[in-house]
Amino acid sequence: MLAAEVLEAGPHADEQRTRVWSLADAALARLPDAHPLRLRLQRDLGYIALAHARHVTPEGTCTGDAVDFQRCGELFTATRRLAAIARDPAAMATDHELLARAHRWAGNEAAAAVARAGADPQPLVESGLGYLDFSRAEVVAPTPSLADHVRCNADLSVCEVDRAFVTAAGMFADMRIMDSVADGVTRGPKLYAITPDSPFSILGLKNGDLVVDLAGTPIEASNFLPSFERFIAAGGGTIRIERKGEAIERRFIVK
Repeated sequence: MLAAEVLEAGPHADEQRTRVWSLADAALARLPDAHPLRLRLQRDLGYIALAHARHVTPEGTCTGDAVDFQRCGELFTATRRLAAIARDPAAMATDHELLARAHRWAGNEAAAAVARAGADPQPLVESGLGYLDFSRAEVVAPTPSLADHVRCNADLSVCEVDRAFVTAAGMFADMRIMDSVADGVTRGPKLYAITPDSPFSILGLKNGDLVVDLAGTPIEASNFLPSFERFIAAGGGTIRIERKGEAIERRFIVK
């Protein structure tokens, strides 16, 4: 966390910050769910992400049908972090208040009210949380990174992807795809070896996700890659996956 705070305190490129935060996320994922430091570290990342997002995102511009995914990506990322904290049984009123403030900065007053669960806004002075004030932090010109090619909304249900990125050979580098078979019947391909900074991780997919279909068409591991290329060539669509028994949909828009 010290490394992330140092980046936010002075000039930095987005690529540097993304790399540091990806490493922090990977370290956090290695902690057991019941580890006493897990929630505290999640809070650290969430609060710092929100402070950065408000520094680089104009207030009130990230809701509605004409959202600029490029401009709002940092705020959506911060909102997802804070939402994960608020879902924890040990979440505090401060956690819900910070999530509400993220939604309010986006311009989504309805979501902010839901985050507060009907309670009045907390008289929270963020400087008292012990984190840096980033109002004077400078974001220098970035160098291209994977995240520059993908823009997702707050819950990762919709992602806008640059076509040149998803057709690159590196899209599937190091990823493993294996068919899931139950009672002799192939259910579809499962995804593995997805690292925190890999393309599929940025798109909201996780290790062990079972891909049910692409744009309504069932697939298997043997034809996953060509099917995905056709899916991209068609401008994207909906991907249905199963994660620990839960059905999830992701919509990709390829531009």
